Amino acid sequence: MSFFDDAKHLISDSKETLKEIENAYQESLNQKTISPRLLIKTKNFMENLRSALDFTAHGLFDRYADQSKAGQNIYFPYAWESLDLNEFRSKTVSKNAYLD
Repeated sequence: MSFFDDAKHLISDSKETLKEIENAYQESLNQKTISPRLLIKTKNFMENLRSALDFTAHGLFDRYADQSKAGQNIYFPYAWESLDLNEFRSKTVSKNAYLD
C-alpha cells in the first residue's frame, strides 16, 4: 500500500468519526456539558487528518524529492494562527526544504 492509499483510508475513516462527533456534540448540547467522548473523538479525528497530511507529504517526497535526503523527518508543515507568511516559511518550510 502506498502513502497516498494510507491517507485515503484515514480520510475515509475520519468521515465516520465525524458522524460520531456530530452525535456526541448533540448529546453534549442536550446535557449542557462537554462529554469526554466528544473530546476524545474530536482529538482522534484531528490526529487522523493530520496523519493523512503527513502520509501525503511522504508520498510527495518519495515521488518528487531528492532521495539523497531520505533520512530527513518528513511531515506536512502546519502553522499556528499568529504566524504570518514569512514566519511560516522561515520556521517550517525553509528549514525542511527537501525539493532543493
